[in-house]
Amino acid sequence: MNTINESPKVETVGSTKKCPACRKDIDLKAIKCPYCQSDTRSWAKKHQVGLIIIAVIFVPILMSGLTSSPTANVPVQRTAEEITNQKKHDFAALAKQEVEFRLKAPSTAKFNTSPTITEENGTYSIKSWVDSENSYGAMIRSSWSAKAHYIGGDSLEETGLGANWIIDEFYFDGEKIK
Repeated sequence: MNTINESPKVETVGSTKKCPACRKDIDLKAIKCPYCQSDTRSWAKKHQVGLIIIAVIFVPILMSGLTSSPTANVPVQRTAEEITNQKKHDFAALAKQEVEFRLKAPSTAKFNTSPTITEENGTYSIKSWVDSENSYGAMIRSSWSAKAHYIGGDSLEETGLGANWIIDEFYFDGEKIK
């Protein structure tokens, strides 16, 4: 019995060939044996759709590996301005997490889309507000502010959310939390 990896060996003699299953002489162009009805085509001919699918999947993968640039693994050098902007963004996200922790219904929070963020001598400050539902379901606005300093490095991996920050001050609705 043939397995998927084995293609049937078809012997040809003139205008006939031997059926791989019953070994009788059949026409050279026959797809099925007229005696035993077995398929006489090669594995590749029987599975043309599968071969096309495999080609569509693997050819682009192989091509991308061949055309990748040798500088793909070289770390990207960022400017001081890009690093500062990344830190501001990360600090704002960390501060928002701190605010959400204090809210009664954090899923209803609608943050100010343009908070004031400043940096002075390595200390970052943010002032903003958030609208969210209170315990009774009423939408209220709460003001908040925070100050923090960054203690990590400047690589992309090190300027991560919350990993390298120390919050020095945190005010929520006029009350000092930290």
